[in-house]
Amino acid sequence: MIFLYKLLNKLNLLQYFNTTSRVSINNLKVNIPIIKGLGLHNLNHKSSWLDYIISSFKQTNQSIVILDIGVNIGQTLLSIKSLNPDCKYVGFEPNPNCVYYVNKLIKANKFYNTTILPIAISDKIEVLDLYFNNETDSTATIREHFRPNHYDHGFKEQIIAFDLDTLAIDLLKMDCITILKIDIEGAELFALLGAKKIIETYKPVIICEVLDTHSSKTLDNHKNHLKSLESLLMEMDYSIYQIYRNADDTEVVEYKLIDVFEVKIWNTESIKLNDYLFISNKKRESLRTILNLID
Repeated sequence: MIFLYKLLNKLNLLQYFNTTSRVSINNLKVNIPIIKGLGLHNLNHKSSWLDYIISSFKQTNQSIVILDIGVNIGQTLLSIKSLNPDCKYVGFEPNPNCVYYVNKLIKANKFYNTTILPIAISDKIEVLDLYFNNETDSTATIREHFRPNHYDHGFKEQIIAFDLDTLAIDLLKMDCITILKIDIEGAELFALLGAKKIIETYKPVIICEVLDTHSSKTLDNHKNHLKSLESLLMEMDYSIYQIYRNADDTEVVEYKLIDVFEVKIWNTESIKLNDYLFISNKKRESLRTILNLID
């Protein structure tokens, strides 16, 4: 069936079909809507290092609340709900195409304790431009010059951004946050700046992608960006652990404690070293056994 979908997509015919396929994710049968081609990549969803981390928290038997900044078409949502259907999940996604699809995904599977907000997360409330190259582009970003010339022939759409402190404390009335996942293509510093209050209050484990720069022209700006990120984490009393995965990306083999991010230009191998855990120093001991931390 997946082969047929891919063939229809290659022939540019999938846009005329709306259907649902049933797949197994972490031993749970999940309905994957395919809406004019939207959602096709979810048919190939496989267990990953992220599942490995989420499973570690499931073993604690505590109530888990996850904030997912950068939902895209629900890749993380599928991992979380297939492993822990009872956990509370709040996702943030500014791309209206992705929001439309993920709401269909939630409905198709009757996921409960699940909320998607159609907004970006930054350091303040403002209107921003979102740059992307296709309707569900996983590289979409609010940082125009993060990838020089990458979006020259793509799209730009105005979106609304909020700071997470305003949302979580004043609007969502959050009283617990276990995990904060951030994957927003170079805008993680702004998301963290706008979440200082809730981070200091709840001290969540932060799973964060920090990408390399894509050009020598942006190397200096990238270096300043990383220094600002390091300073912010130090101010919040958080440590940085770089995530090392096994060959097929299904498990974490090591969390390497680092003091500074390496400043380098992206290459095809570096993407495997762009994921990090930020952990509150006040919670390191309690998390040491759960995550198998070795300093």
